[in-house]
This record gives sequence, C-alpha cells and structure tokens, in this order.
Amino acid sequence: MPLLKKRFHCKCISRFHGTDIYEEACGGYKPFRRWLYNELDVAIPISENGKRYLQDRYGINAPKMIEVHRLGVFDHGLNPEKEETEFHIVSCSNIVPVKRVPLLAEAIGKLDFKVRWTHIGDGPLRSEVEFVAEKYPEYVTCELLGVIPNAQVIRYYAEHHVDLFVNASRSEGVPVSIMEAFSFGIPVIATDVGGLHQVEDRCSTHVKEAVARCGCNSRPICAQLVMDKHFDAVIHPAF
Repeated sequence: MPLLKKRFHCKCISRFHGTDIYEEACGGYKPFRRWLYNELDVAIPISENGKRYLQDRYGINAPKMIEVHRLGVFDHGLNPEKEETEFHIVSCSNIVPVKRVPLLAEAIGKLDFKVRWTHIGDGPLRSEVEFVAEKYPEYVTCELLGVIPNAQVIRYYAEHHVDLFVNASRSEGVPVSIMEAFSFGIPVIATDVGGLHQVEDRCSTHVKEAVARCGCNSRPICAQLVMDKHFDAVIHPAF
C-alpha cells in the first residue's frame, strides 16, 4: 500500500478488523507495520479498543488519523419462544486455535443439567471437538453444523430457540457473530478481549449469574437494547 501511494500520489485509507490490528493474534508479530502506519492517511478500526491499541503500541508511528467505524447488522426480530426442556447453547466461529472451541467443548461437558450445544463453523481442530464430545454424559448433546451460508445462519436463529450464545476466543475485534445473536434478542457470554468490552452494558461478570439470567423474561429486551445501541446498521449510519 505505501508503494502504491508513492506511485500514484493518492490518499491511503485502510479498514482494520481484529486480526489486522492485534499482533498477539498472529504469533506476536506483523511485518511492515510501522512502515504501513506511517504512510496511512486514515486508519479505520472497528472498535475503540482497536484505536487505543494502535495509539498505545505504535506511538508516533501510529497512523496520523484514526477514526472508529463500527460494523452493524439489521434487526431480525426476536428468537422463537422456548419449547424444549433442554438448555440450548450456540456458538459460531471457525474451529481454529484462536477461537478455543475445544476448550468450550470441555466446559460444556462439565455442565450438570440437560443441554444441547450447536456449533456453526468448521476448521482443523474439529476432530479435537469431536473427541471431547464423544465423552459427554447422556444429558449433554452436541451438533456440529459445519460451515453454512450466512443466510442459513440467520434462518437458523429465526427458526430455533437459543438460550445462550457463547464466544470463547482469546482475541477478537467486535465479531459479527455476536451482533447477529444480539439482533435476535439472544443473550451472550464472551471473553473480555479486543473490542468486546465496549458492549458490557447489562452484562454479568460471573458465568453462573449470566446463565441464570437467561431464563428471565427480560433477556430478549436486554440483548436487543445492546444491539440497538451499538450494532444497528439503520440507526448508526457510520456503518
């Protein structure tokens, strides 16, 4: 990009997601960062945390202008009412080391009540997840849907009741998968990494408390309020 700017004498503007910014998510090093940032006219991260990371880590070598422009999703209406007796947990991500899906699989296997876990996505660590799931007690079930089109993900949330969406990543920007869950009024438990703490409104700090609150009548309202404030692609034209 700096070479193109020099050749064509143009402005240099770049959008940044989580893995574009956080070096820790890529083994602790990203090549040519200071060279790139010195030549950027505007850097556009998707979260305030991403902006602070650039400023704090690179100092005078940070991009000259940094503007936060969040991603967004549309309001899809509420997730269907609960009909089954089991507690339904959904997660959605690639099954790669940074997403820690095998760790999530182990945690779900330790639950002591009837639960169904659905994971959307695939990846090289799928066999590890399957190995863990094979040892589940009979009251815990697992379904791995693999990679499906986004339209099918949206349809799944529209047709299947979900009690809780879980994200166990060790690095994130502000994942669209969580925005989509909020857009259906589905409560979320996620690790406090990257830009996720910017949606801490009405969040519990303890997993047990959060799970207990999933059964209350206000859960869809709370989740949609977070969506309206932070992620609604209609209300926030900056998207």
